[in-house]
Amino acid sequence: MTEIPFGVSYDCTGESWWEKRWGPCKLYGRFQLDIRGTGLAISESVGWIADGWRGEIRDFTRSSDSTEVSCLVIGWPAKCTPNSTMNVEPLNPQEVSGTAQTVICA
Repeated sequence: MTEIPFGVSYDCTGESWWEKRWGPCKLYGRFQLDIRGTGLAISESVGWIADGWRGEIRDFTRSSDSTEVSCLVIGWPAKCTPNSTMNVEPLNPQEVSGTAQTVICA
């Protein structure tokens, strides 16, 4: 089993090669992050970049509150990966109160 990091998408179809070989049925790499309802948002500092041979990001979307992000990547092979550490932050910082406590399970 291959583990895929959080927020990463891989593609190995190579758009132009795929169409010549298999026709218009495309199977691109796509990811969708949905953290709605958690009280957290994906940090605005996190973006995504394409890497690999002819890697290209298409259809990148981020919701206005940054609780949903999706991406389509094409290439042969290619991947779409976060440009930095995947940070989250409180959706409504003014509602956060108190201090964090370390929980130790025995």
